[in-house]
Amino acid sequence: MLSFPHHHYHAARLAGLAEINAMHALRSIAEGVSSIFIPLFLISQGYSLTSVFGYLFMLSLFWLVSQLAGTWLITRLGIRGAIVLSIVASIVQYILLFMLATYHVPLILIAFFGGLAVTLFWLPFRIAFIELLAHHSTGKSVGASNALLILAGGITPAIGGAVATLFGTSTLYGAAIVLFLLAIVPLFFLRHLTVPKPKPVPVRKVLPDLVASGAFCVDDAAEFNVWPLFIFLFLPSYVEVGALASVTLLSAILISLYAGAREERKGVHRYMKTGSWLTGVANFLRVLVSAVPQVFGVNLISGSGKSLVLTPFITRYCINGEQNGITYLNMMLIAGGIGWTAYLGLLTLLTLILGAKLVALVGLLVAAPLVLLVPRMR
Repeated sequence: MLSFPHHHYHAARLAGLAEINAMHALRSIAEGVSSIFIPLFLISQGYSLTSVFGYLFMLSLFWLVSQLAGTWLITRLGIRGAIVLSIVASIVQYILLFMLATYHVPLILIAFFGGLAVTLFWLPFRIAFIELLAHHSTGKSVGASNALLILAGGITPAIGGAVATLFGTSTLYGAAIVLFLLAIVPLFFLRHLTVPKPKPVPVRKVLPDLVASGAFCVDDAAEFNVWPLFIFLFLPSYVEVGALASVTLLSAILISLYAGAREERKGVHRYMKTGSWLTGVANFLRVLVSAVPQVFGVNLISGSGKSLVLTPFITRYCINGEQNGITYLNMMLIAGGIGWTAYLGLLTLLTLILGAKLVALVGLLVAAPLVLLVPRMR
């Protein structure tokens, strides 16, 4: 188990969520203002579509390979140490992006630090969140946390697009670096958290969860890597791409809070199934988009569906993680890395024979049915 007995620790554990959520919100803002523009920035610098998808593939591959040693790394670095190093790795990634236009930094080096940052962040964050969570209100706590992160990350693409257009992407990356530095501050006030000892978890027992994690990460890659690129093909403006990525903010926040408050009474799978169908439909409709109002409408459907999926998915993630321990959490991340890497590897190969729009279309169509596997989670 990742937690202490419930009846003694509710107040202290719930209070600790403030620090971890503040860190996560600042980190989400840093990524939100800049990350979806990295492929667009690389294209603007003259990199081929194969190089852009190759960068994304290498980043996911470095994540997957390093995640195989995730339990070993976190056990030795500790919760706070691993998260701090993850933020440092993100800062190095963005410094290298900042230097790219002038010094032609190898993309594989930038991808390495990006992948390492993912490994060093998500496992300790999940452990800390579960240990600090008051489990008698898991759904409400997860819903409120998701709403906070959507608020932090939802509007930031529009801000990032405006900054990139008015002041250039170098200024955007500089702002992201400052925000990453600020994200470290709440960790100084976070109480010491112990890393639980690993225990064996049979793959057969958690296979539905692993499938759900892989499918969830494929949908994330489609939403945050492929979809912005598709929009950029007929709206070559950072401002418009960022603004259209932010249109679902209010509905997503309300739905996250609603699902978090009701999922314990209505059941998580009801919301996961509804949300996955909405998300799958949105991914399919995206291939038909050819005008700004259509982008707005599809984003609204997608944001609503993803919010319905996200809270119950993370709730089950936390509950199953508490029951099965750190090995389960690491296996879930490895499964996500496999899904992400396979998906981006396929699209990288397709760039050798297809044009940009066709690659984006295939990416969206592949993700559409896969998201329906997410409700397989126990």
